[in-house]
Amino acid sequence: MKNWFEILLKNKYALVLFALLGVHITNMFIDVMEVDAAQYASISMEMFQSKSYLQVFQHGQDYLDKPPLLFWLNCISFSIFGISNFSYKFFAVVSLFLGLFGTYKFARLYYSKETARYAALILGSAQAYFLMTNDVRTDGLLTAWVIVAVWLLSNFLQRQKLKYLILGALATALALMAKGPIAFIGIGIALGADILLKKQWKNIFRWEWVLLAVVIGIALLPMCYGLYTQFDLHPGKIVYDLHGPSGLRFFFWTQSFGRITGEIYWNNHAPATFFLQTILWDYQPWVFLLFAAIGYYAINFFRNRFRSSILPEFTSIATFALLFLMLSMSNYKLPHYIFVIFPFASILVAHFLQSISTRNVARFAVFQMVIIHLFFILLGINFIFFFSPSNFSLPLFCVLMLCSIWLFYRKLDGVPQLIFPTLLMAIAFNLVLSLNFYPNILKYQSTSAAGQWLREQEIPSNQVMVFNATGFALDFYSGKAPATLDQEKINELPSGVLVYTDEGGAKDLMNRSPRFQVLKEFPSYHVTNLKVNFLLQSTRPSTLNKALILKYQ
Repeated sequence: MKNWFEILLKNKYALVLFALLGVHITNMFIDVMEVDAAQYASISMEMFQSKSYLQVFQHGQDYLDKPPLLFWLNCISFSIFGISNFSYKFFAVVSLFLGLFGTYKFARLYYSKETARYAALILGSAQAYFLMTNDVRTDGLLTAWVIVAVWLLSNFLQRQKLKYLILGALATALALMAKGPIAFIGIGIALGADILLKKQWKNIFRWEWVLLAVVIGIALLPMCYGLYTQFDLHPGKIVYDLHGPSGLRFFFWTQSFGRITGEIYWNNHAPATFFLQTILWDYQPWVFLLFAAIGYYAINFFRNRFRSSILPEFTSIATFALLFLMLSMSNYKLPHYIFVIFPFASILVAHFLQSISTRNVARFAVFQMVIIHLFFILLGINFIFFFSPSNFSLPLFCVLMLCSIWLFYRKLDGVPQLIFPTLLMAIAFNLVLSLNFYPNILKYQSTSAAGQWLREQEIPSNQVMVFNATGFALDFYSGKAPATLDQEKINELPSGVLVYTDEGGAKDLMNRSPRFQVLKEFPSYHVTNLKVNFLLQSTRPSTLNKALILKYQ
């Protein structure tokens, strides 16, 4: 038995990484969630079916919001694997795995191998990273390709090899096509801050930057051509209340900077401290260590009067701080917008743990153990009050919980005593979310449940309509976006047509015509807006609405 434990401890990095990847892969099979992920899945499916790869449409209407990289990758995946949860998430998850690799490789340029390992594991176990492989949006691609580009271009500056510059340019282009100019800003801050603060003036005026711009420009040509032909050649279009928008201007300016200047009307009135609040969950279980690390670096900067630093590179601290401040200035904020800084945050935390004394590490380890116990208590609450275990999630949870506590009290010292019990807790927590929590709450996402039922019944898409209801998951799972029913044309409907609607819509239709009959009912709840009354088994029925499929006889 002792030899067996020694083998496990010797291979702890590989085993934990394998377990993390296993949870992320499990997330690929969970249904897509309304609204954003389901919308992107629906657009990707529409692009795949229409083969309109350069011009993007949603329900046949012009779409002008996110760049097309996610849609293009999904079309490739759909052609290989077919249309499914797995295929929608495949390339996004592959990109996030590359993001972990890029984080490790970038950290390895400046730090020890152990620090680089810790940085990758911390990033891969943050709640945001699990969310990005479950609720797939454009932010996962942005996060991954920004850190990959920063690694490659930093490698170019160190080794002076053009292959790293060209690969870095391609990674930059992919980041831009993932979510727009915010990618270029992040990469520019990362490289520029390090060059300026280290006073490496010759790196500012390198001729190779011209080559970088040329490669990026060539890579962006297909997207730019599509935007130009869809919008700039048609100045009479009205999209998102923008009259005659230039697709190129929207991509390179309005979509990102217009939220700061007020040029675009999107404004959810989120306070300046919004991301400071959301990071408390999104960067768990490492967020308090991140705050400690930031305080530690700030104190050292002031002590040294900014002339030197305990950090061997300024990329991480500058990108984290400046991007955080810039994103906080936006008029429109959502929690996932900040995820792009988390690779750099993870490097800061990893180096911080390696820099402080063994005694302080032990103190933080005790604090982390309190956090670990709180997360395990949350899982216990889930099993008792929310969703009873119906598969092997409970025994896996118990094994990982016991291993986490055992490692803390018995087998590890120093930084590993803090890192590995926390990693096991993160794996256990998110494994339960993947196997138990999310599958259960998504039973109440009526758009996906109805879409899957329609596909199982092999009902042709031209026999399905929607009335007084919306939901992109219905499009994705049924196989095609249903037409909208015009209530003035009810009497013109052919017999056998199915209508997806809510309770109010069903009552209205059945009052208008006795030929409508209830064919199927689905419990309905907005699962991205979770409240305690819904989570509790005892009060859940009172929170549910109904979605219905009516048949026109």
